[in-house]
Amino acid sequence: MPIKKSAAKRLRQSIKRHTHNLKIKNAYKEPVKKFRNLLSEGKTEEAKKLTSTIYKKLDKTAKAHVIRKNKAARLKSRLTKLLNKALKDPESVMAKTKIKAKGQKKKKENKESKR
Repeated sequence: MPIKKSAAKRLRQSIKRHTHNLKIKNAYKEPVKKFRNLLSEGKTEEAKKLTSTIYKKLDKTAKAHVIRKNKAARLKSRLTKLLNKALKDPESVMAKTKIKAKGQKKKKENKESKR
């Protein structure tokens, strides 16, 4: 716990900023997940309509300095590349873009079983 007044204020500020930044980050992550799920289901036209929303959210996030502008550009580029690949060959993209539901993780192998 902070002892001085200024340290307490800094703690309050950092908590407030952290929650604000998380809200902005989630605003672009949710449409990206939806986009990938649409591609995995083979719904390329719906995914294509969603791209403008994703671009808008990424640009806003970069403008708010939550992510860097190069990261926003990189994500937009990768999503566009994925969409173009899905438009040409939907089967190849469908298998790769499945997103696991929350809570599903790979089981770690026991070290003894490797030996």
